[in-house]
Amino acid sequence: MNNKTTGIIFADISDGNLHELTAHRPTASVPFGGRYRLIDFVLSNFHRSDITDVGVIVQSNYRSLMDHLGSGKDWDLSRKHGRLSLLPPLAGQRMYHTRLEALCGIRNYLSANQSDYVILADSDVIYSMDLSTLLERHAETDADITAVYRMETLEGAPSFSIHAYETDQTGRITAIVANPKPGEQQIGMHLMVFNKPLLLEIINEAASYGLNDLHRDILQKRTDVYHIYGWEFGGYAARIDSLPHYLSTNIDLLDADVREDLFHRYGSVCTRVRDEVPAQYGENASVTNSFIADGCVIEGEVENSILFRGVTVGSGTKISNSIVLKNSHVGSNATLDYCIIDKEVQVRDDRSLMGYGTYPLFISSGSIV
Repeated sequence: MNNKTTGIIFADISDGNLHELTAHRPTASVPFGGRYRLIDFVLSNFHRSDITDVGVIVQSNYRSLMDHLGSGKDWDLSRKHGRLSLLPPLAGQRMYHTRLEALCGIRNYLSANQSDYVILADSDVIYSMDLSTLLERHAETDADITAVYRMETLEGAPSFSIHAYETDQTGRITAIVANPKPGEQQIGMHLMVFNKPLLLEIINEAASYGLNDLHRDILQKRTDVYHIYGWEFGGYAARIDSLPHYLSTNIDLLDADVREDLFHRYGSVCTRVRDEVPAQYGENASVTNSFIADGCVIEGEVENSILFRGVTVGSGTKISNSIVLKNSHVGSNATLDYCIIDKEVQVRDDRSLMGYGTYPLFISSGSIV
């Protein structure tokens, strides 16, 4: 069945709350966990499930993503039969803002494809999964659509992109709630399986009638028409839709149980291989409960933090609860706490930068502080 399945990844769909990190890169290309990009997790899910025909919908600022993906060989997607395809907007096509608008732009790509099923996935939800199990569930229930959800306790005002599902005793989705109320809910993970003929029917209808929101304009109104089933995912998953979530999800990787779930339970997470020299530690360096990537030079103290490739930390400096992206330099006798430092930033000697867990301090790429 898996070889009859096409994977579609939305590289640039988000609710705008990551605008600092996505000012010059798509959401899919946001660095994560010291050496990965967000898209690596969904691509690795396709790879380990033997789904070899994958399209990535992009629209702007995607040069870094092209450089990262290359031919797709790092995910075993550079094949004679099955491949990784970048799908930019067609000439004259307006910028899209929703998944349905994006799908309308690749209608010809899907029509020409020989698959029976299409998996739609966002790139800003971190999880590891064997999608073969999801496809088996889809076939067993004779579903038109299968939507993956997880039990989640919502707090405060929800993101507009969050949907909650209500299901009956058979698992069929009976209602789809936008902007669900706080409390425990069955929250969609933006991972759905469609029978391809139905998906094409929906896309054609949307193009004809100017519909633009897949959930609001189509699925919410037709739960009694389409056979839409839910499938609960019980592993670790995190939605990265804000800077605090970006910081906390990276820090989650320091938990051994989270690492086991993400990187070992279902197989490894693939990424582009870049050869770097090993990290170097000075005589007075101290590193506690942190990820230090290749090519780093550490002279100071690092705790509860993620440092990407090529980061340098001067003597007398202390970095806590922070993320420092590649090729950034933190001088001597500086203090960083609850900070997100983008790539190629220079933090000068004796600087003190402090944020908070729910409001981390962000320094944009190339800045000198």
